Amino acid sequence: MTAWQGEVTVEAVAPVAPGYFTLRFDQPLIAAAAAPGLFVNVQVPAPELCLRRPISFYAVEGSQVSLMVGVHGRGTAALAAARPGDRLDVMGPLGGRALSIAPEAQRVA
Repeated sequence: MTAWQGEVTVEAVAPVAPGYFTLRFDQPLIAAAAAPGLFVNVQVPAPELCLRRPISFYAVEGSQVSLMVGVHGRGTAALAAARPGDRLDVMGPLGGRALSIAPEAQRVA
């Protein structure tokens, strides 16, 4: 698996619960390779924060990728401040291997 790196445009940021939000962008190469257990590294849009934040996939629909982010510090707080139209540098999908889910598995929540 080869990771893609580049800029994406934020399409939506939506609160989910106190301290949690989803962030959606369109990137067909990441979407096509996304799988449970994999993640993307997102560059925080704050120059003083140089480390990327690893964030797991929340949902993938077509070429749309959604991430759910918990605000736990300055980096994720900076991501929470993103607005539609903002550009973020994203790398992924990353991770050792995707988790396999049995075909007969059912959602319980």
